[in-house]
Amino acid sequence: MGADADADRPWLAVAYVPGPDLRTFVSAHGPLPLAETAGLGALLAEGLGTVHEAGLQHRDLGMLDP
Repeated sequence: MGADADADRPWLAVAYVPGPDLRTFVSAHGPLPLAETAGLGALLAEGLGTVHEAGLQHRDLGMLDP
């Protein structure tokens, strides 16, 4: 873990939490219940909103800029 907000390309590294990706989980356990899916979506949107408000961009979403 670390960060350099003053680098030419500022970066932030966080801890990796091992686990299956969503496709693997759903393949093994079936679709998530609607309430769990909605809650997960809301948490993801909140987290990405917080990142955006801080003037940062998630690496995997960089190609989604208009």
